[in-house]
Amino acid sequence: MSRISAGLQVLVLVAGGAATGVQAQGLVTTHKLSAALANQLVGDSVAACAQKGYQVVAVVVDLDGVRQAVLRGDGAPIHSMDNAYYKAYTIASLGLSRSPTAWRRTRRPTCRRPSCRT
Repeated sequence: MSRISAGLQVLVLVAGGAATGVQAQGLVTTHKLSAALANQLVGDSVAACAQKGYQVVAVVVDLDGVRQAVLRGDGAPIHSMDNAYYKAYTIASLGLSRSPTAWRRTRRPTCRRPSCRT
């Protein structure tokens, strides 16, 4: 048996063990949207904005900030592609999408002087 086929067999056994529910120390389980749901989200978002007359780009990223789905609406400027990704990545990296009080934190004034507070 060659080294490559032996290595592949070990890899298959490890992957098979992980798939059958073997819990090993050091493994992390994450949740991710399916590709179908991510595509549906961007499609519905761009369609809803187009009905209101907005030309937008929709991006879905996972919790690591990796793009899962992207859709550029008709007439959306080319720079919207990058801007939409940067906004989605920022939300994912700050963890704002997971926190129920996230939007309250973003509304805090940056100035701490009493004259800045409203």
